[in-house]
Amino acid sequence: MMLSVALVGSLAAGIAVAWVPGYWGLGIVQGCLLAIAVVWLFAARSWYFPVVSVFPVLIGVWGWLQMVCSGSVANYVTRRDALQWSFAALGFLLASQVLRGSAARSLFLTSMVWVCAAFSLLGVLQLYSAPGTVLWYWPMEGAYFGTFSYKNQFGAMLELAVPAALYVMLFKTDRFWTGLSVFLALFAGAVACSSRAAAGLVTAETVLLLLLAWRAGKIRLSALLIALPGLALLLAGVAYISVNEVAVTHYQDVHLDAIRKELMKATVAMIGKAPWSGYGLGTWSFVYPQYALFDNGRWANIAHNDWLEWMAEGGVVYAGSFAGMLVLSARKVLRHPWSLGVLSLGLHSWVDYPTRDSVIGIFWFVMAGALAAASLRSKRDASEPPAEA
Repeated sequence: MMLSVALVGSLAAGIAVAWVPGYWGLGIVQGCLLAIAVVWLFAARSWYFPVVSVFPVLIGVWGWLQMVCSGSVANYVTRRDALQWSFAALGFLLASQVLRGSAARSLFLTSMVWVCAAFSLLGVLQLYSAPGTVLWYWPMEGAYFGTFSYKNQFGAMLELAVPAALYVMLFKTDRFWTGLSVFLALFAGAVACSSRAAAGLVTAETVLLLLLAWRAGKIRLSALLIALPGLALLLAGVAYISVNEVAVTHYQDVHLDAIRKELMKATVAMIGKAPWSGYGLGTWSFVYPQYALFDNGRWANIAHNDWLEWMAEGGVVYAGSFAGMLVLSARKVLRHPWSLGVLSLGLHSWVDYPTRDSVIGIFWFVMAGALAAASLRSKRDASEPPAEA
């Protein structure tokens, strides 16, 4: 139980300092995970790794293999990304072991949704009371939101948390009002951060969880028919209140979408030249100028599509490892609907880069590890009721 609390604490610490320039934000959560791993190694009575663990482990070692085999055009950049994904893989493995017990898993999920709700409210309050700052003190420019330097990473945090909050609200009848309060805080943040992908995916998660709850007999059809139009009104109301002039400009910015399409075309050309080996993790910005289709005088540092960038930097095997993890996870989501955010973040990565240089990649893998732990438990106990945490 204590290790599950430690996992929550490490992720919360990483979220709190996600805006800090350089490697500090990731370094804190990585140090915490390393400490948890040491304690677990001494305290563990048994190890049992699920089959899906192969894919996170492969992702974690791939960058190091590229450097050993001279497969990176910039080793120092690949080393940074390899370190990030190695700790994400460690987070997966720890979660798959530490959260095998339903009590530990329930404590982790409940605590994380409260943590994410708190940061969501902080982001909304900060938007209106002290725009242009982080934590009402440090000045910040660009597309930041809350404690994240990029609003889509903030939205990705909410995508991981919203299904767990809805699970508490709909499937844990004794905690309905608690779940509802947390869900509303998360939903408000998803719209206020003006991330189109986050707002759309959080809404889709909500609709799907309502349908699953109705199918499981947790809510009546009449309540579902009221809830869905109510959700639409809630979305419209929060959007009207929260979306400021900057957000409206972003939602209507077709020029930005055109630039992203050109970046993706160039990335596809990069993949065609090195489909198996890639150019090295984190090296997209080094290689892109050779394939650029336009020049607007600005530095392009990202492809705005994590999947294409994973394939360009690591090759098809590396990108396929992410896909393999999601495919195996997708088979278990209906039984454990609180984990729907694992798939949502995979979809979000098709149109943006929510996991780049951020605690979000580790949070994503920890949630996938929690799902793997729940699945291990389900195989051992056939009498476990559906949708158990």
